[in-house]
Amino acid sequence: MADGEPERFPPPPFWRTRYFAFDVLVRRDYLDPIEIQRIIRWPERREVQADGRIRL
Repeated sequence: MADGEPERFPPPPFWRTRYFAFDVLVRRDYLDPIEIQRIIRWPERREVQADGRIRL
């Protein structure tokens, strides 16, 4: 990452990392950012993993 570039990008519609914006969404074009936002707001289940990450 070059100096001065942010680690995280601001919305739309949710905060995302460079990795998510440039690697995940490019390879998985079936992911819908609006659907991801819905899942974040109203998850069917929520699980805290051993390393502290939250799985929705």
